[in-house]
Amino acid sequence: MTLSLTCADGPLFEPVGIEVSDLSPGEHIRIELRFRDAANVDWISQATFVSSAAGTVHTDTHPAVSGDYVGVDPRGLCWSARP
Repeated sequence: MTLSLTCADGPLFEPVGIEVSDLSPGEHIRIELRFRDAANVDWISQATFVSSAAGTVHTDTHPAVSGDYVGVDPRGLCWSARP
């Protein structure tokens, strides 16, 4: 499995590009996002995705099938995070 992140240096609600590759087609994968804000508070979110026929997941275009949000949302892992 290969994980690639694309993070913008900006507000919390900017999309975080996450791509996972080298998966088996149809594989379920849970992605968890953890971060600490300026007030030193830890936040966490998670979602499960199903890989494509090519064995990839792109969080900005693949729907989350379960977790803290469902559906396609490029910022889902950010806005659904809880302390």
